[in-house]
Amino acid sequence: MSEADVISRNLGLCGSASHRAVLGLLLVALDRPAYDDLEQDLANAQPEHLAAIANQSYGQVILHSAFQRNPKLSTHIPEDLGIYFAEMQRANRDRNQHAITQLRQIAAILAPHGISVVALKGGADVLDPLHATPEHRYISDLDLLVPAAQAPQAAQLLRQAKGLSTADQLVQPRAHHHLAQISHPDWVFTIELHVEAGSDSVAQVLPASDVIARATPSGIEGVMIPNLEDRFLHHILHGQELRHETASLNLRLLADHIQYLQKLPERAQNQALNRLNTHKLGAWLKDLTQLADGLCGAANLAPTGWAARALRSFGDPDEARAQDNAFWLRHYLRRFVLNKAYRRQALRKSLSPAAWVEFFAFHKDRRSKFK
Repeated sequence: MSEADVISRNLGLCGSASHRAVLGLLLVALDRPAYDDLEQDLANAQPEHLAAIANQSYGQVILHSAFQRNPKLSTHIPEDLGIYFAEMQRANRDRNQHAITQLRQIAAILAPHGISVVALKGGADVLDPLHATPEHRYISDLDLLVPAAQAPQAAQLLRQAKGLSTADQLVQPRAHHHLAQISHPDWVFTIELHVEAGSDSVAQVLPASDVIARATPSGIEGVMIPNLEDRFLHHILHGQELRHETASLNLRLLADHIQYLQKLPERAQNQALNRLNTHKLGAWLKDLTQLADGLCGAANLAPTGWAARALRSFGDPDEARAQDNAFWLRHYLRRFVLNKAYRRQALRKSLSPAAWVEFFAFHKDRRSKFK
């Protein structure tokens, strides 16, 4: 079977033509062949549905590249939808430049005081692009890892520079992996100063001191980035921590994974898997890799298990939403029973009307993302 035939067969596990079409466009944008029925699926799909599916996990900044690589595909969508995807990609290119500018400003505030930061996740990806087309990577905020001993001073300096409150509860570490968020109208991106690389499983596999010790220069004095293997692990851990149990397919996570598999030497991928296996998390990597390889038409591979469930769930938003609701219920119960610090925090927040508003807004937003 050709690569296109393998992709077509594997996408058949996704029961929705519109969802298949979005996945197909994503793959073409990443330089994979178009599956046989992509043009027909595009013609049959409602344009607003294609946009909504792409938007649910930041695929809208990637899909324009599919029409650039295969202009014939654009004849099967309305002109204004093509313009929308082009504008989303252009806007994200500008947005990522704002991220670099903001990182320079942050370094200018902190570096004179001997404080360096490690830009995690999206921040690292804009400084050292993962994608050949850098604007394929959408980032929502700037996650910056600092040594725990320097975190309060770093928060104070950034807040003072923008005339923000430096109250203790805003600058001191709490029962969380990052300090209170820092936002200002002058800055496009909210800043999260991390004392750990992430929560729970992330911190277990990637202790902050190790990530900092292995970090490499970014090109901005005072800003480092994790080495590529650590970035790959962070991508897996952060991306799958809340998705693996529900077999949730995220477009940005999938696109990034395809790029990592091309960029990271096989030896480093195996080392990363060994590190995950030490914590019994190797399935998170293996399952996502099987999905990516199957959708890229690798070696006549047919998705099974987790990868097959992810494709089916992606094409059935009602089922995906139900799985997500059940997951969060289990997640909250597990943490409340097993994590004493979380239990204290949850009981304290239960007395705060603002915390309840935030809680319901978070889950309303999550439910709206299943399109």
